[in-house]
Amino acid sequence: MTWAWILIVIVILAVLLPFVIGMFLRDVYEGRLRVIFDRPPDEVWNELLNYQEHPLSGSMGRGVFAAEEVDGRPAWREDLGNTRLRVTTLELSDGLRDDAPGGAEEEGEGVHASTCPRRWVLLAEDEVVPMTARWTLEVAPAEPAESEGGTELRAHNVTTIRSGKWQSPVFRVVMRATNAAEKVLREYLRGIAGSLGVTARLVETQPDGEEKVSPGRPSASTRPG
Repeated sequence: MTWAWILIVIVILAVLLPFVIGMFLRDVYEGRLRVIFDRPPDEVWNELLNYQEHPLSGSMGRGVFAAEEVDGRPAWREDLGNTRLRVTTLELSDGLRDDAPGGAEEEGEGVHASTCPRRWVLLAEDEVVPMTARWTLEVAPAEPAESEGGTELRAHNVTTIRSGKWQSPVFRVVMRATNAAEKVLREYLRGIAGSLGVTARLVETQPDGEEKVSPGRPSASTRPG
């Protein structure tokens, strides 16, 4: 009988522990990657814009549904089964016609779209849990030493999990334990690379500050926790 009670206590503690730990974890989690694609910027940019094929939720998504555009910018919802993400575009710049403050209005002499940096800022809001993710995707021509005629893509994800729902502490524990803010970027970029039929090469920052291009698609985390 004593062992039965001990087992019950252990089970209760195991269930409560993530909630207790999560209450003391921070609200904000970040992931940041820089990758090189051996494809022109135009191709990479157009693939990014295909949100039907590349939802932010990745393999967790069960469906993508277009929503009414906001100020002429793309918006959609992603079905995750037990919840939905509402995704809106905060900024969309193709380098030539920039909707960001101070952006270029017209194509200048000698300027071509493929040589201009592009930037897409998205906000994903969970409809159940008080959680948001702000994604920034920046596309520019790669340095010739990294990829002749290729593309550099910088991806940054800032996920915020606020209190207010019982799930919030558990989500914080998962984010911290799995480095999910970066992991979701890696899955997303693998999908982009697969559609383009190329390998996305991860650029890693070494302890001495130098950058090293690693062969292969983005995989295991290289950033410190």
